[in-house]
Amino acid sequence: MNSSKLSLTLSGIGVKSGSSGAPNLAIVPKLALLAGDLLVFVLIFYLLRGPFLAAPILFLSGPPNAEATWSEVGADWFAVPAIGSCIYYLLAGHYSRRRVLWEDTRQIVIDSFVWCLIDLVVMSGTPRPHQHSLILLTWILAIVALPLMRYLVKRLLILIQIWQVPTVIVGSGPNAVQTYSMFRSEPLLGFSCVLFLELADSEGDDIARAPPMVVNGESVPMLRASTGASGLTSLLGNMHVVVATEDSDLTGIQPLIGRLSKAPLSMHIVPPMRGVPLYGMDVQHIFGREPMLLQVRNNLSRRSMRLIKRSVDLILSSALIALLSPLFAILAWRTLAEDGRPVFYIQERVGLSGKPFGCIKFRSMIRNAEAVLDRWRTEQPEVYEEYLRRRKLRNDARITRNGRFLRSYSLDELPQLFNVLKGDMSLIGPRPLLAREIEEYGDRIAYYTQVRPGISGLWQISGRSDTTLKERAYFDEWYIKNWSLWYDTVILLKTLPEVFARRGAH
Repeated sequence: MNSSKLSLTLSGIGVKSGSSGAPNLAIVPKLALLAGDLLVFVLIFYLLRGPFLAAPILFLSGPPNAEATWSEVGADWFAVPAIGSCIYYLLAGHYSRRRVLWEDTRQIVIDSFVWCLIDLVVMSGTPRPHQHSLILLTWILAIVALPLMRYLVKRLLILIQIWQVPTVIVGSGPNAVQTYSMFRSEPLLGFSCVLFLELADSEGDDIARAPPMVVNGESVPMLRASTGASGLTSLLGNMHVVVATEDSDLTGIQPLIGRLSKAPLSMHIVPPMRGVPLYGMDVQHIFGREPMLLQVRNNLSRRSMRLIKRSVDLILSSALIALLSPLFAILAWRTLAEDGRPVFYIQERVGLSGKPFGCIKFRSMIRNAEAVLDRWRTEQPEVYEEYLRRRKLRNDARITRNGRFLRSYSLDELPQLFNVLKGDMSLIGPRPLLAREIEEYGDRIAYYTQVRPGISGLWQISGRSDTTLKERAYFDEWYIKNWSLWYDTVILLKTLPEVFARRGAH
């Protein structure tokens, strides 16, 4: 098929080919992100070292005086790590690689820690007593401000339609559908999926229009082409290509991947691998050989990692209990005032190694809640069916007025901090299961019993009570397989906005 017919095929289904004569704006996002990082360092410098903002509270040893020279406030040295960081980020691909915000943030935290140590070592021999506090504050602010600036820059680039890359997904099966959903859920990646390309196992040279793909209610144009079609490379133009076929298609598309690799276009391959640990996976190749070695790690199976997780739980739960003790007293009083004793509701849940434990909550239901639920089995079967499906009810008549307030902000779960302190639970982990839910978890229960259940977890930041038990089981398995201290930090940070937004809280 010649290029003119290809253009007609694309325009007929509402897709613009990347091979148009539009100017190449790929350099603009890189420059914008680089400029954003440089601006952050300039603002941090003036905030902490500018004489007009120097305040005693910022310095452990007192601030420089109002007439301090740039040398005395560290301008001569500060430019080195600031510019050095930006050069490193440029060379490491921070401004060209498309990564999710949290992965960017993780790398920024690591890099800032290294630069902070270098700063402290260099300044340790200088007669500048205020520098150590300045250095610490500089890199603490950088950890917060750099990810925020990159988020704002990318949002601006999306607004002016420079960040998005027209993307075609090669494939039409479950792997392709999940890939599309993944890109839609992470708009900051900038992959705008405009076309599905279904491959036909034939020797022809045909590229034809096919019925559109419907994913989550969205209709996306689709073309059907033979794997040997000579015009595929011209068809894709400058679009980003994501190969997301199924296991059965891998052998047939190898020649196509070879042809696409020779073309001047960018490409991702999404292998149809499910159920393997992804975090920390090490990819190796042997010189002169095709096979790849994928080394997977189960971080939570390592005793050192378990010890770190438990130590963090003990430190944070102790601090939170002390900090929130006045709130505990207020919530206990509200519960007593409305419905009397008991203040707490202790329910048996399944924990580490399948052992039962008493999960503590502020009581949010009437005292005979279980008996009422059992009565609904015959009196209101449709309500009981909803409970069996989600283990939650959107409009549960058993919840007290104070209980609705507690649940809307997940305040009823605060006493579980004592479960964490005791060792029954973790701050972050799988949702604590009832004994009757084990059977519905199926084979995934083997993963669940390897760890302590958590007050919050991946399930809570992914819909909370709006998720089904099957979906929660999937989230729990993914979390356990891919655990890291960084992911725990991300979940903890994302929990607060979810709670205050009250999404899925009932």
